[in-house]
Amino acid sequence: MDISKLHVAIKYALAREIEDGCKRYDQALGIIAAESARQTDPCLRPQTYAQLMPRYEQLGKLPGVSIERFRIPDRSHQLLGISVGPDKGAEISVGLSAGAHGDEPAPVQATLQFLEEERWRNWANVRMRILPCLNPTGFDLQTRENDKGQDVNRTFKWGNSPESLAAMVLIGLDRVDLWIDAHEDPVEDGFYCFSRLPSDWGPPLVAAVAAEGPIYPRPEVDEMTVKDGIVQFDADRRSERRRRMRESGSWGLSAHIDAQISDKSVTLETPGVIELETRIRMQLAAYSALLDLVTAR
Repeated sequence: MDISKLHVAIKYALAREIEDGCKRYDQALGIIAAESARQTDPCLRPQTYAQLMPRYEQLGKLPGVSIERFRIPDRSHQLLGISVGPDKGAEISVGLSAGAHGDEPAPVQATLQFLEEERWRNWANVRMRILPCLNPTGFDLQTRENDKGQDVNRTFKWGNSPESLAAMVLIGLDRVDLWIDAHEDPVEDGFYCFSRLPSDWGPPLVAAVAAEGPIYPRPEVDEMTVKDGIVQFDADRRSERRRRMRESGSWGLSAHIDAQISDKSVTLETPGVIELETRIRMQLAAYSALLDLVTAR
């Protein structure tokens, strides 16, 4: 065999392999870039529940993720409960809910991003139960209420909206160490929260959110005292609020969680008047801070 021809053939083959490898590498980079853009480009964020559903279903293919579905009574929609983390042996359990009000999109987008980027894997000893969008028709209509005019987050005492009934089935009766109920205040310009957490959790939570966006600057919101981003309930005021809720039957999800599911809960309220991407980052910062806090106990 002519050695010189063999060398030429080998060089040619190697060059082809390198060229093909570079093409595959460029293709992979393109896929990664497209995926990143899909997750963070505001123009590519899902705008309807129909656009959310295939994204949720895709998550079910990931290791460590399971999806439970419950068809909402009198609706064509399914409500989803997405569980992530170790199925057995988890030391800590955390619930996260979003989208009870359809005009509060940041929590829905933030929970989707949290799941798609697999951020939950940073807390290996935590099992999470996530209800990523509690009010599909409200999300589609961009209204606080569902398509029947019901405020879903005022129907959790008896499950007397189709969505709250479905959510209560998915939540079940198992207690968790922490529940995060993610909301927005569409008319405010700073973050605040309703906290049923240990007192020393408040400052690091608010500090983490403040690194991404503004904290509520005024001393009151909706006739409630706010200090350093946390709504303050004195005993008389809290008792009166609960009395009115009991008499009216207008329980929010947080009341159901407090009564049945967890001794620790927090309702997050990001400011709806600032741009969406900042609000999403604020939501994600809050989830991370709370998971750090509950795992450091």
